[in-house]
Amino acid sequence: MSKTMLSPAQVAARQANAKNSTGPRTDEGKARAAKNALLHGLCSLAPVLPSEDPAEFERLLAQWIKDQQPATEEEQNLVFNMCCATVAIGRVRKADAAAALVRMRQAGEAFDAERARTLQETGSLVGRGRQDLVIPLLARADGVRWLIAKWDEMDEQLTGSGHLCPDWRGRMLAMLGCAPGDLDDERARVVHGLGMALDVACDAHLQGHARYLAKGIAIDADRPMERLRAIMATELEALRSILPDLEAEEAEQRRQVLDAAAVDTSDDGMRRHRYMQDHQRTFRQLSTALIACKNARLKLYGRILSSSENEPAWTPPEPTPSAPETLARNEPKDDATYDYVMVLDETPMPATPRPASSVVIGVAPTTPTAPPRRF
Repeated sequence: MSKTMLSPAQVAARQANAKNSTGPRTDEGKARAAKNALLHGLCSLAPVLPSEDPAEFERLLAQWIKDQQPATEEEQNLVFNMCCATVAIGRVRKADAAAALVRMRQAGEAFDAERARTLQETGSLVGRGRQDLVIPLLARADGVRWLIAKWDEMDEQLTGSGHLCPDWRGRMLAMLGCAPGDLDDERARVVHGLGMALDVACDAHLQGHARYLAKGIAIDADRPMERLRAIMATELEALRSILPDLEAEEAEQRRQVLDAAAVDTSDDGMRRHRYMQDHQRTFRQLSTALIACKNARLKLYGRILSSSENEPAWTPPEPTPSAPETLARNEPKDDATYDYVMVLDETPMPATPRPASSVVIGVAPTTPTAPPRRF
């Protein structure tokens, strides 16, 4: 396989195109391009995403610091990481709630659309004379509402025009659960007879009555308008009486559909569940570490307090009171008497002579006295 050689013009064009594909060059552009791969941020380590409010994170962090009272740098880091883990958990919960809301809304819309489609198909068949489909309509709240709307429409048609054409008579009989062509049914005979009486009074649809007359349907001119409206009023009363119970049943069915949609079994739901478990595990580990740091700090502080309590309290030494200036007398030695006083440094000093004494006190021995007489 031969390689295609590029011309110089092609090489120059490719080089020029490459210069325009170098990506952002400014710091702002690089910071914006760094978030191109950001999809949901559920596993991001950033405390604040571009779609979040930094002031709200600062407020939450200040509240965490106020509540936990970190005393060391390690405790401050743990509190900061716990705050980030809390924000990440809230982020996953918001994403899960938003996804659940979308699923529930889609499930509700699908439920309503399916019932509307079924009602439209069934109602169109009933309008064409399928009286057998009236019973399924009577089992549904929307079907009963549809029948009430059709009876009201028929009453307006009867009141406005003053007659009931064969098509409307057939629709009325089908809504009554009677086959329009079953002329042996008493209800069909009554409705056709009353309708023909109104048509005769209005000179309308006279030629179309021939086949009914041929089959023995007599024109019933006995108060046809009043009797037809009485039939309609009876049907409307019966339908309105069963409508509340059917609406409650329909609401319960819709609620069950929404509850089933709230449970997410998709791959995205499982990933969100794993993100939640990871962030909760991180939060528990950080909380355990913070408690351990506080306990260690308090234990150390308690040891310091206990060691200081065992030592005697230090009090400043009281000044030593000076000795009273009393004359200390020693026993005479070699018939000499010495008087001394004590000073603070316990150095004996000679005392001053006492004038009142008969003995001269000094540093030299006094005059010897006569020894006591012995008996």
